[in-house]
Amino acid sequence: MTTLTTEEFEMLYDVARRFVLEKLRPLEEELDVNDGVPRDVWSQLTKTSIDLGLYNANVPAELGGAGLTQVQLADLNGLIGLTSWPFIYLMARPSPLLFGASPEQQEEYLKPVMAAQRSQCFALTEPDAGSYTAGIKTRAEKVPGGWSITGSKHFISNGELADFVIVIAVTGQNERGRPETTAFFVDKEPNGFSVAGRQEGIGFRGVQQREIVFDHAFVPDNKILGEVGQGMDHGFRFIAERRLALAAWCVGVQQRAIDLSVAFLSNRMVDGGMAITKQGLRWKLAQMEADYFACKAVLRAAADKSELVLRSAPGELPVSVVREAMKEVSIAKWMTTTAANRAADTAVQLHGGLGWTKGYPTERMFRDVRATRIMDGTDEIHQEIIAREVISSRK
Repeated sequence: MTTLTTEEFEMLYDVARRFVLEKLRPLEEELDVNDGVPRDVWSQLTKTSIDLGLYNANVPAELGGAGLTQVQLADLNGLIGLTSWPFIYLMARPSPLLFGASPEQQEEYLKPVMAAQRSQCFALTEPDAGSYTAGIKTRAEKVPGGWSITGSKHFISNGELADFVIVIAVTGQNERGRPETTAFFVDKEPNGFSVAGRQEGIGFRGVQQREIVFDHAFVPDNKILGEVGQGMDHGFRFIAERRLALAAWCVGVQQRAIDLSVAFLSNRMVDGGMAITKQGLRWKLAQMEADYFACKAVLRAAADKSELVLRSAPGELPVSVVREAMKEVSIAKWMTTTAANRAADTAVQLHGGLGWTKGYPTERMFRDVRATRIMDGTDEIHQEIIAREVISSRK
């Protein structure tokens, strides 16, 4: 896989930083207040991102993208942490699952997504199967010429706007009696799936979290992604990249929290002196910076370790290699989301009354980061993954 040289990536990074600060950040308050930006504005931002080489930055070079490494993608996604999370959908957008699709499926799905002509979503989570993936109830029954899918998924980002979904459904049982799952491409039209209620939270305004329902949706055999029974192999790869992207965003949040706090304290008088000179406040900045430094290092290490796994085919690598990489991704996700929540809370505290005032970045940041300790695996799930591997490796 061809990647950019260090100099080429530095140029792309500078382009991305200007895009974030000049085009996206000015829209963050409007996005929060109005729960989104006008469709024509979003379309123009998407076109700009495509033209700048950012929208398809994660796509391998042989498929027409920039072919960035996971470490480089972490650096780019970290820039989105300097503004609101929904803008992550303008950076490295095509699902990595599309890269392993058949040539015919790439023509039908990947290329239109790369051109922003079609929109996608990924459906794994269910009411009784969030982090507990063995509880998946959506089923795909074999019928003449294809499969019939029935069930529902929820907390599906972009579910309302997506033209197609990659859905994980149960197709049988494996030799251990556990559910065997398969990944399917399901087109919204004519009757592939319907969009039901919205799950709205206190933060991440502008992200449409929806329930999507499959009612005996017929899917032909050529719409299987990979092989029957490889559903969770694909699912875990998608989740790993999502966790790395979220961790990177949280590192960016920490950077912004520090920047905002230093700027505020440098212009705030307390007891006859500048707040920035007060030892108690300075030590809070020191803790934020230490967290930020550590999280950057952990994220880059996890991104580097996951590179081989995320670029391999399902079943290609030893299970031990995959599990070690997933452990490091869990460490990065857990550490960065915890630190980002701590940084947002500290930034609010350092800003005093202004910190929790509507319309100020720290208030929005505080609301947004809370979800990061739940989405893409709760704190407790990641601690269990880490503990399992720690114990297993020492037996």
